[in-house]
Amino acid sequence: MAFNARADGSFNRPFKEQVSFFRQKINLPTEHYDDILRQAHDRSFVVAGATKADLLADLRQAVDKAINQGTSIQEFRKDFYRIVADRGWSDWTGSDTQAGRDWRTRIIYNTNLSASYAAGRYQQLTDPDLLSVRPFWQYIHNDSVSHPRELHRQWSNLPVILRYDDPWWRAHFPPNGWGCDCRIKAVRESRFDGQQAPDNGTRIVRDRRGQDHVVPNGIDYGWDYAPGASLQDQLSVYVDQKTAVLPDKLAGDFRNEVAPIIDRPGPSTLDEFIAEGRRRSQNIIKLAGKDPADFRLELLKQLDAEVGIKIAANVDNFGKDTRASTVVAAASRLLPNSWTQATDRFGQLQVRTTQSRPFQLTTLAQDAGKLANLKAIGFGTQTITQNAGFIATRPRDLDSALHEYAHRVQSALPELDNFFQTLHVRRTINDPLRRLRDIYPDLNYRLDEFAKEDNYINAYIGKEYSGSAKEVMVTAIEFLLARNSPVNLGRKPAFSDLLDNDRELFDLVIGLLFYYAP
Repeated sequence: MAFNARADGSFNRPFKEQVSFFRQKINLPTEHYDDILRQAHDRSFVVAGATKADLLADLRQAVDKAINQGTSIQEFRKDFYRIVADRGWSDWTGSDTQAGRDWRTRIIYNTNLSASYAAGRYQQLTDPDLLSVRPFWQYIHNDSVSHPRELHRQWSNLPVILRYDDPWWRAHFPPNGWGCDCRIKAVRESRFDGQQAPDNGTRIVRDRRGQDHVVPNGIDYGWDYAPGASLQDQLSVYVDQKTAVLPDKLAGDFRNEVAPIIDRPGPSTLDEFIAEGRRRSQNIIKLAGKDPADFRLELLKQLDAEVGIKIAANVDNFGKDTRASTVVAAASRLLPNSWTQATDRFGQLQVRTTQSRPFQLTTLAQDAGKLANLKAIGFGTQTITQNAGFIATRPRDLDSALHEYAHRVQSALPELDNFFQTLHVRRTINDPLRRLRDIYPDLNYRLDEFAKEDNYINAYIGKEYSGSAKEVMVTAIEFLLARNSPVNLGRKPAFSDLLDNDRELFDLVIGLLFYYAP
């Protein structure tokens, strides 16, 4: 590879891994070079101070040309000056002098080319075929640099030879700072003499926001990562923060555009959904705080922008009073469109108004085609359709309607409910069943209502029906999304109680709302 990292000549012979690494990036507007750090740069193209999309796109095209065609820094500067003039970007360098312009363009050119080179090399060096014969890496310093870093030279002179997966490489894979020209060479195991990774200590760097960062000595602030090795949550959090201040449609369009590029593997296990839910809930709290109404507003805004919550359930009204049907349709619009659509496909849903205790009933598959007397539950006599559902709820009671509709979703999507069942079993494996009437003597529960109370904020959440805890999912959804945030057992709003005292269940609901699709 004939890459001239000093940027005083041309960048020659690009290789496919390097070009591919650069082209999978997304354009992110930033005010400062450390708006994002470390692995976040693996998937983001930034030029500090370039905050307009058209300017950033043109600058990216110029860098892409330099990487793909091997243009010199002189050619890059011509492209750069033309772009900033056309786009009216006048404050791109702190000092309007030739030296200042040369310095800024050299930084942009050299940083992008050297980082993309390193990322492409990382992909090559971790190729399984190469690792099978050369599983060790050697640190090599470029002795021709004008201002060598002493530690970099020491690491090369030792030389540092470590296995490719040694933790030391996570922070020391070059480039390790502005203008660093060091590189890595793959070597055979016979070159390894059993040495330990160098320990040169760390230092504290305080950034412009007053936050402290622990940085290994010999590594510039923000460079303690291996380009191309991974993309951690920082970029996703940054995208969350950016879209939070955009109009809804622009935020949605932006997320749709970057989603396939970010390509973060979606959660699939219970604990992965909980972890993703924690990340999302922390971000929402940062933006909106813990007040139930404010949190809910921000949550619904993000859900609508990312997964969509505008589709109302198909509801057949039973009787003349349509108020319950209206409120159930409204409740369904608090849940992801994909959940509602899958529930519609599951079977017909009939809704009627009641002034009594709300309920939901889904018929068994073997009942399809039978003539059934449903007068006892207020739905007359009718022939049962496949997976027929019935909801009775009070008019204008959105929270109860949400609870009962969530039961319907639960019947339609057993794989979704299975996450809650798994959590319940894990938490209550050795707990006895207790009568709810014994737990709450003043609440008039029936004698046949039993629960495993665990540490749920309300033992009713652990109520079991023939061995299944069907209230875990629906009650958690209600407590999280309820408009009026019902008071839980006379203590405090159920939303706040769930957030403060059962964060695991709270975060599971958040994670599934954003990332589970039937």
